[in-house]
Order: sequence, then C-alpha cells, then structure tokens
Amino acid sequence: MRSLANITALGASLAALGLAVPARTATAQDPAVVSPGNYKALFENERVRVLEMRLKPGEQDKQHSHPSEVVYFVKAAKVEITLPDGEVVKAELKAGEVLWHEAWTHTVRNTGTEELHAIIVELKKGT
Repeated sequence: MRSLANITALGASLAALGLAVPARTATAQDPAVVSPGNYKALFENERVRVLEMRLKPGEQDKQHSHPSEVVYFVKAAKVEITLPDGEVVKAELKAGEVLWHEAWTHTVRNTGTEELHAIIVELKKGT
C-alpha cells in the first residue's frame, strides 16, 4: 500500500509505474454506466465529457475507466484508489486541487468523513 500526501502526483506516479496503459482500460466500463449513483454526465460534445462525481463517506464506486482526464476536487476528501492489480493508493485531497493523468482503470472508496465531490473532464480521442 502506498500513501500519497499530494494527489497531483498520482498521475505521474501511475505513469512512471506503467499503470496507466491502454490495455488496462479495455476491460472496465464507463463510470456513469457502472456507478450511476456516483457519476452524472453534465456535458458532452465531440471533444470532451464532463462528469460530476459524488461519493458518501464509506462508499465505493465500481471499477471503471477514464480516458485522459482533468479532475477538479470541489471538496476536501480522503480516498483509497484501487488499481486493477490490487494495489491500493491512499490520498488526501484538498478542496480546489486539480489532477491530470492519462487513461486508467480503478475504483475509488471514500475513507473520510465528508462527501467526495469532484468534477471530471474527460478528453476524447483526437483532442
């Protein structure tokens, strides 16, 4: 288990470990489809899709994939992110923090006492 003090380093860490590879994203599904109670599509066009993510304390979403994305954390939260190989990454997110990383597959569990609230901007291929 790895602990991260700053979530903005997560994307770089995953890429450096070779975890953000297309083969890992092929088997998981759209977060709005597999976890509709946690993800809501706010906007979509030919270049981007914008999702709102909400996880109550103790709640976990189902395994899903994102293409390259930017995530804005509306509220501070504590999470455990589980990768397809079972590795768990712990992170403390600050309100207003922004994360970028390449395509990946994972689950998210809210380990804090407050609701996790984030806005996700997924880039579509060719963007």
